[in-house]
Amino acid sequence: MYVLDFKRISHTWARGVPGVTYCRDIAEIHDALIHLAQEGRRRTASRSSWATTSS
Repeated sequence: MYVLDFKRISHTWARGVPGVTYCRDIAEIHDALIHLAQEGRRRTASRSSWATTSS
């Protein structure tokens, strides 16, 4: 789970929670969004290739 907390005070509960990536700086948020986009593309591509090979 990603928490993107630009205001730095909205979701302080998420800091240090296992399995949570807490991002508060613009650079951290940017990197997290890039990572999430890449993961989304990877999952879409793997699902597309799975669908074409199982037909």
